[in-house]
Amino acid sequence: MSKDRRGLIVLIAVFLLAVLLLPLSCPGQVPEETEASTTTGLTQPTTSRRTTTTSTTTRTSPSQSSPPETDPSESLEDPLPEQAGVYQTLAPSVVSVHVTIPASSLYSKREEFFTGLILDESGLIVTSYSPLERALDYRGMLLPDASIRIYVKDQPQAFAASLVGFHSTV
Repeated sequence: MSKDRRGLIVLIAVFLLAVLLLPLSCPGQVPEETEASTTTGLTQPTTSRRTTTTSTTTRTSPSQSSPPETDPSESLEDPLPEQAGVYQTLAPSVVSVHVTIPASSLYSKREEFFTGLILDESGLIVTSYSPLERALDYRGMLLPDASIRIYVKDQPQAFAASLVGFHSTV
């Protein structure tokens, strides 16, 4: 046998050995236990024949580091009241922002719809930059035919808005 061929066989053997042993040496990896059961029964149609049903049950052994025991009688606090309180606090501050973008040489007139958050009583609203950027010129000013309307929950009409400033990460 040539030296190159012997080296190749040794390399393949080492690779196969590593593939087989590596998963077994990793911490936290527990092989699955498989239990197979076979049941044989007789069906009752006009001809008698045997049917075989095979079911496989797979169980995963518990992890080596078991979690601390907890008393099942302890009741966990329901997080829903806390989330409901947060929702009731923030929901009135969420608004719908509608931006009308004028037609250009590439696009027809269109509207963008997205949400914003009222920051204070003066009506300052913060929202994402990307839906607004198509309505801005190269200086960051609102295009002449563009408009911004704000819809607030439980208010019958929209409020006109203007762009105070922006911060672009681009």
